[in-house]
Amino acid sequence: IHSQFSSDYEVVILKNIPINLLKYNDVDSGFIVIGCPALMRPLISFECTANFAFRDFDESLNICTGPPTFESFKLNQFDIDFTDYVQPLRISSFSDSWSSTQFEFSSSATFELPSLESIQDSIDLLIDTFGGVAFDHSDRIVPSATVHTLNIGGLVLTPKSPVAFLLKCRIALVKECIALELQAKSSDQSIVDMIMALIQ
Repeated sequence: IHSQFSSDYEVVILKNIPINLLKYNDVDSGFIVIGCPALMRPLISFECTANFAFRDFDESLNICTGPPTFESFKLNQFDIDFTDYVQPLRISSFSDSWSSTQFEFSSSATFELPSLESIQDSIDLLIDTFGGVAFDHSDRIVPSATVHTLNIGGLVLTPKSPVAFLLKCRIALVKECIALELQAKSSDQSIVDMIMALIQ
């Protein structure tokens, strides 16, 4: 599989594990191990091309026979997003953790989401963007609600240990426009900055 990266980081292919033999109607997986500089969590888009050879296979001898026919097949673009570095956060109480001194770094900002038409669409987008898990059933809304608060928590994987973050997303439908007040907390300022940059 040939890959071409589109990234601002020095990303390299450390290992390519191809599929050596794939019989007709069988399914198998090939793997690419990607390396990046320490402490980085790059957001990457890259294209892949599968290069393969067709050959006849003799079941009785369990070998390929005849000359190969080489072909290439372009795969869909592959993206590594912020959520690929995020795991669900397990805590007993979101409100207690929110007021805890453990999450010493914070930031807040207000945004407009003009491309969205409903609060539920906004909730789905925010969960897809940040990953983690929604607390207190805050991913569900009353159908007629015009204001809603989504509480999210997650663990961002780092080379040393996962770093927790908490989000309060206050969503309001104002004059047919979605307004978002986003508050982020973490024990690591760089995680807070990264989260806020995902919406800006």
